[in-house]
Amino acid sequence: MKKEKVVGILGGLGPEATLRLFQVILEKTPASSDQDHLHLIIDNNPKIPERLPAILGTGPDPVPMMVASGQALERAGADFIIIPCVSAHYFLPELSRRLSLPIISMLDEAAVRIKAFKPQIKKAGAQGILSGCTEISIVIDPSSFSVPGFDALTILGQAAIREAGLTPL
Repeated sequence: MKKEKVVGILGGLGPEATLRLFQVILEKTPASSDQDHLHLIIDNNPKIPERLPAILGTGPDPVPMMVASGQALERAGADFIIIPCVSAHYFLPELSRRLSLPIISMLDEAAVRIKAFKPQIKKAGAQGILSGCTEISIVIDPSSFSVPGFDALTILGQAAIREAGLTPL
């Protein structure tokens, strides 16, 4: 039997997005009992500085606190990290250099998913919509769009389930 990996969620960068990602993983995990669910470790730290001001050069750098959260996840036993915040992915190259655990990129996973399910989408006009800000998927259902809709949190949750060793629903 293949050992399942432990999922580390670097959360709090939008506590509701963290909660929604946890919910997606629970819903998409093929489980018939509690014991069939994945082992998840969540470090929910809403005190991490805002990402957009840091990106624009007007706010404090969130990377040191994100690194501390990533290290806490590693110490707790996570095998890889997911981050339910799109803007935090701006800092992914630096985080990847400073953390030893792999980080699954929500953006890369979204690109793969869109290409696999809607290869005709080439971004020349609105041929599909990606709920890019993670809070959007809390309030808007992508199936309500008139063009194909993709939820970044759902895609990331499914990627985490796959990386952990299961096939998502």
